[in-house]
Amino acid sequence: MSKLKIALCQMNVIDNKQENILKATSMINEAVNHNSNFIVLPEMFNCPYSNDKFIEYAEEEKTSPTLNSISKLARQHETYILAGSIPEKEDSKIYNTSYLFDKKGNIIAKHRKMHLFDVDVEGGIYFKESDT
Repeated sequence: MSKLKIALCQMNVIDNKQENILKATSMINEAVNHNSNFIVLPEMFNCPYSNDKFIEYAEEEKTSPTLNSISKLARQHETYILAGSIPEKEDSKIYNTSYLFDKKGNIIAKHRKMHLFDVDVEGGIYFKESDT
């Protein structure tokens, strides 16, 4: 029986998509160096967790530089990668979408988040994903 070694990557996302992708790449490479064969990136790993940034950073699946980078890494390292999520744009809508890549770099599954994070604490925090 083969063993599954999972790497869970957590990162400090900044307001710079390319730097975030580079950080994710570095973490994937490190996970592979520790013999991980299933790597998980965090939610919205390529952009700040903010409604206005979801709009700014949104990418279409077919032309996504983020997904292209992750696909190449999965293929290069022959490992599964769960790309936490990115803001995916389709037509005029934006989705919080997670992608699973196989060892050949193919997208084998995707999930659009259905339960949106909405919080409105009187006198406190207000954040509604559903506004986007």
